[in-house]
Amino acid sequence: MADLGFWDIHTHILPGMDDGCRDVGESISVLEEEIHQCCEGIIATPHYYADDEPVDSFLERREAAFKKLQEAVTEHIPSWSDRILLGAEVAYHESLMTSREIKKLCLGASDYILVEMPFREWSDKELKNIRLLRNYHGLRPIIAHLERYRKFVSKKRIDELINQDVIIQINAGMFEGIINKTVGIKWLREGKAHVIASDTHNRIKRPPNIQSARTQILGKDEKVWEMSRKTSERIWVEANGGTR
Repeated sequence: MADLGFWDIHTHILPGMDDGCRDVGESISVLEEEIHQCCEGIIATPHYYADDEPVDSFLERREAAFKKLQEAVTEHIPSWSDRILLGAEVAYHESLMTSREIKKLCLGASDYILVEMPFREWSDKELKNIRLLRNYHGLRPIIAHLERYRKFVSKKRIDELINQDVIIQINAGMFEGIINKTVGIKWLREGKAHVIASDTHNRIKRPPNIQSARTQILGKDEKVWEMSRKTSERIWVEANGGTR
């Protein structure tokens, strides 16, 4: 029987931090649904845009939002007081890709960095800068929601990115349609995608939905689900300093 547990490494659950949960009540509601779906740990990854604010300012806001959430979690879901880690979904920005500041935005205690690529055709330089994250900074890039770029980016460029030494994350929502579900399972089987996350924002906009994706995948290929599940666990554990 398949292990249903998973770790959600891409979420927008911090209250009032970005376009995700507006307040603590929404955050708790999302967490309760994640737990219902057998989630075992979460990484909160609010959007970071280098043009909008300095890294340190973002980190101060993130810490304040996290403190509010932790107080509510301690009251309402005490067993989860140590299951939420901090990170960021870092929008690609050329100056940030070559700045040592980017290390402050990694997922928890790990060297994983979640990157949102531009929603347009990517240049040679942009793909080179993704390589620099590993080769210069010693970071391990995770590319957020690969499926969302297909409307804007050529297959050639997507393949070039996939062939780099990066982890590819796809959203659970990809498995809601027959065509996209087939593509998603194919990507996972072929190693073109490695981990599923919800990218949840609240119970209305991109609600927690890994349970639905899991059901669709298990109906086709249990090994694909297990691969994604283990990858999510590895990322979360490393972000937690090696503790499961």
